[in-house]
Amino acid sequence: MPWKPPAFRFKKPHVPRPQYGKDHKAMREQLLDTHPLCQMCEKEWSVEAHHLRYPARSITDYLALCVTCHKQVEREKQG
Repeated sequence: MPWKPPAFRFKKPHVPRPQYGKDHKAMREQLLDTHPLCQMCEKEWSVEAHHLRYPARSITDYLALCVTCHKQVEREKQG
């Protein structure tokens, strides 16, 4: 049987994920309490706090989104 070379795989560059502190967690809880429904579709429960601005200084720097809308926003952001 002939020798088969190993498949070459590109490694994804490591992109550090932001570390969220207690301020973010408190603002996230306040945001989800203030907006229990997704701010885009207004049909599903909001479970994600999407950053509109980094670093977030208040809950107005976030959008409360459901999982589906958050995925859509992230896809559009990536192009």
